[in-house]
Amino acid sequence: MRRTLALTLVLFVAGLDGLFAQSEKVSQDAYLWQRYYFNGLLSDRWALSVEAEHRNLLPSWRSSQTLLPRLVAHYQFNQQMQAGLGFAHFLNYGIADGTNPTILDRSELRLHQEWKYQQPFTRFRIGHRLRVEERFYVPYTNTEKALESASVTYGFRFRYQLGLRLQLTPQVQRTHVFLKLHDELLLQASQAKPDQLFEANRFYGGLELRFSEAWALEAGYLTWIELRVANRSYTYFVPHILRVTLHHSLDLRKKHS
Repeated sequence: MRRTLALTLVLFVAGLDGLFAQSEKVSQDAYLWQRYYFNGLLSDRWALSVEAEHRNLLPSWRSSQTLLPRLVAHYQFNQQMQAGLGFAHFLNYGIADGTNPTILDRSELRLHQEWKYQQPFTRFRIGHRLRVEERFYVPYTNTEKALESASVTYGFRFRYQLGLRLQLTPQVQRTHVFLKLHDELLLQASQAKPDQLFEANRFYGGLELRFSEAWALEAGYLTWIELRVANRSYTYFVPHILRVTLHHSLDLRKKHS
């Protein structure tokens, strides 16, 4: 058990060390991500989650914005294994010039299938998530003639996430605090980038304050190292992101009893 916890921490720290070792070739920006995450338990096996996230470039609220609504159906095989099928609509708005409002420059429809495996221990939990994404996106030139002037591009992506959720407060308390660490590897197979396998490696660390079974508030730091290839030149993009999440959970089975 201790070896599993130690391995997770080592991988997370080693990943961050490798990320900042590439600092001579990176471009960096600061973002604020605000997210609402709802999870409704429909039955002993089925659950439905709804996620809405707003992302913007700091310090200006209007400089660049992204909207990401997502809907996922989950099926629970047992206490440790879960499968999911999801759909997301990714809207990205370009940077404004100070006089004109931001305009939509990409709209992406994203399907995904995922498998989760949880390893529960006394005070912490190790989580594994494998997700496969099918991405259909259109580069927009303006909001009126988007479909006329743009071509749809297909992308295929694999994502593996290793996560740790550690309870920091005693079990007897009503309010609990959890430490959360994630390390996620993203591999892609896109028509636009046929020779590029590695896309990004994401790292996250945050604290979750759970008030009750229904509500929790989470805040953390998210960053990643993303490889960008242009004209045979390799550069890295490393954002600095403050992510705030409001969790809302409901047991909808009670309404049918």
